[in-house]
Amino acid sequence: MYSAFGNEDLFNSIAYQFVNNSNASFSCKSWVMKASQQHVEDVYYLNTVFSGQSAQTRAGAINEFQGKMVNMLFPALNKACNP
Repeated sequence: MYSAFGNEDLFNSIAYQFVNNSNASFSCKSWVMKASQQHVEDVYYLNTVFSGQSAQTRAGAINEFQGKMVNMLFPALNKACNP
C-alpha cells in the first residue's frame, strides 16, 4: 500500500480487494479501511489546500502524510493483521 501512495484508485483498490477477499479478522480489515480512508483524506487535502502551493511545499506535505501513514497507521495495521 505504501508504494501506491498518491494513486488514490490503486490504493483503494488494494484495500477493498483485501477486505473483500480475505478471511482476516475484523480488526485487520478495519485498519485496512482506516488506512484507505486516511489516504483519501490526504489526497483530497493535497488537491485542495496545497493545490496552489510550490512544489517544495507540496513535497513536504506528501512526506508528512506518508510519514504519518508509515509510522502510525501501518504499524497498527501490521499488528492487527499479523497476530
